[in-house]
Amino acid sequence: GPFWYEWLALLRPCHDYGWTNLLFVNNFVPFGIPTTATCFYHSWYLAVDMQLFLLSSGLVFWHQANPLHGKRATAAFWLISLGVSSYLAATRHWSVNTFDGAAVARYDVEAYAKPHVRAQSYLTGVFVAMLLS
Repeated sequence: GPFWYEWLALLRPCHDYGWTNLLFVNNFVPFGIPTTATCFYHSWYLAVDMQLFLLSSGLVFWHQANPLHGKRATAAFWLISLGVSSYLAATRHWSVNTFDGAAVARYDVEAYAKPHVRAQSYLTGVFVAMLLS
């Protein structure tokens, strides 16, 4: 239409970083900018889901070969995720409280769309499935 040029600024991230969506790394590349400043920004969830799916696929194969080792590895990854998230929250002063201003902004940029923060709930489901199998 006649106002196509007004959309160019919104399309710039897709021109520069559109390839990151195809490789499911758009939650890491480009580093250090808010997720909302990336191309197709709401697809961060697809990237996290794919990354955790790949990790859990390996854990499930391991569980098929040796159930005890598979469960232990899943629990170990869960603990590592918890430890990394806790350490980063303490050292980077993250906050999920909307009224904390800069602290919640840091959390949004550095953690919200990262798999090491989201892995606890995903791995809990994988672990429960292993227990029930």
